[in-house]
Amino acid sequence: GRRVRNVALAPAVEARLERHLEWQDTWLSRKGPAALVVTFGPAGAIARPSTVTSRFKSLVRDLGLPEETVFHSLRHTHASWLLMNGFDMRTIQERLGHASVKTTLDIYGSVMPGRDQAAAAAFTDSICGGDTDDDT
Repeated sequence: GRRVRNVALAPAVEARLERHLEWQDTWLSRKGPAALVVTFGPAGAIARPSTVTSRFKSLVRDLGLPEETVFHSLRHTHASWLLMNGFDMRTIQERLGHASVKTTLDIYGSVMPGRDQAAAAAFTDSICGGDTDDDT
């Protein structure tokens, strides 16, 4: 989409991106925030989406990943990793740029199997203090 959103980056990634932007500003006519961030083409040419797709497919083959892996899979992988590591739906919604957290929940709500059992165990631990004997 054309919506603008801010996404936090780790300091090391931010530093690398800054170096890329400085390099990019040496040859692009559009400089600074208006410039593209990711480029792939030879001699500074901007890659067409079909070129990015083609190169990604080659990488998928070289790595032996499932044939159905597409560039968009990286987005799903990122969101799934965030969920599996305890990040909340609102944060994921904002990082993905979904207009509504409902969209994020509809797509990724089933990613974490066993979450009902984990919730039951956590609740039991909180009221029983970890003691689950039937005698108490």
